[in-house]
Amino acid sequence: MLDMHCVDKTFTAPVESLVCEEIVMVTSYYDIRPAVLHGDRTHGILEQYADSMKDAVRSCQSQFPKKDLCMVTAGSPTSYKKAVETLGVCFLREMGYDFRPFTASEYSNRIYRPVSERTTDVNTKSFLWYDSHEGHPGHWPTFGGCSFRLKGSTWMLMWIWMHPYVRRKGHLKAAWPFFRSMFGVFFPDPPVSHSLESFMQSIGYYGVMQKELERRKTEKVKVTQTRE
Repeated sequence: MLDMHCVDKTFTAPVESLVCEEIVMVTSYYDIRPAVLHGDRTHGILEQYADSMKDAVRSCQSQFPKKDLCMVTAGSPTSYKKAVETLGVCFLREMGYDFRPFTASEYSNRIYRPVSERTTDVNTKSFLWYDSHEGHPGHWPTFGGCSFRLKGSTWMLMWIWMHPYVRRKGHLKAAWPFFRSMFGVFFPDPPVSHSLESFMQSIGYYGVMQKELERRKTEKVKVTQTRE
């Protein structure tokens, strides 16, 4: 049994209410229509990550996926952030939660928060999966999203949602090596859905997390003994 009590979770990300015009939910669960990306305003090109993230991406041992995935941070277009919020709403509605796991306004400096509670590139990174084949240039439908947040010294996968039609198609598995390279041993924020639990079991990730927790316990004991 994985003991999640060893994970430091002191950072609490703020959640503000925001009406997102791009959120479109219809009555049929299988007719969900997430947001569409249109690229940047100048050239209409879809940037997989902001210029401010280039050094961080290049420092990763695993290559950033060449298609279907983009990272959303403070320097990303507002429409990308709204798309993440849209997918977060799909997640909360399917899971029956009350609060949006991400809002497009989180990075705004116009909303006052203590420094420790501000959303920055240091403590929050989100991702969008998009269809690079469908539609026409400058028109990329999104079909999945997730957010990682740094809590204490631990990166947490706070939420992840995929459209029902694209689940179990290998999209998360393809992105996983990059996620591991960027965030190290990260932990899913409980409760964990059955789909994510099955995926992590299939790739042996529960063993990876258990080893990391055991390593932290050992280090904590050594520190305690040293102080004594």
